[in-house]
Amino acid sequence: METQDILKNEISSFAKVKEGLSRNEHLVLSSLKSAKTTLTAYELLDILRDRGFRAPTVYRALNGLRKRGLTHRLERTRSFVACNEKHVHQDDIHPIFAMCNSCGSVLELVDSKLMNQLSRTVEQLGFTVSDSVVELHGSCMPCREKK
Repeated sequence: METQDILKNEISSFAKVKEGLSRNEHLVLSSLKSAKTTLTAYELLDILRDRGFRAPTVYRALNGLRKRGLTHRLERTRSFVACNEKHVHQDDIHPIFAMCNSCGSVLELVDSKLMNQLSRTVEQLGFTVSDSVVELHGSCMPCREKK
């Protein structure tokens, strides 16, 4: 199967996952996708409060979206970002996030070879990886060009 066919199948699978979303999950996901940067749960609550959302509603929707691989939690900023939809997450695939310190933009990268190498390296030290979030912080090209 060619790379384009694999990508089409993954995007189709992603669309099917999105079909079963609740109203609240859909609204949270839409808010994350329209944001130019990551959003915390309380920022999402501020956006969606007029639609009847309360804090537990936001957290339940975020948990449902994370279980489906449609959003990610960024640990350092305790914020959330919508998945870029160019891949389907599997148990052994963990994204890498490049985050701009100036504008807050986030790039989601998937490099299974790099993540496998990282896991093998720490396992050689006697450490077993159960979960990982790799966040790289720096400056995006547009922000660097402004300086």
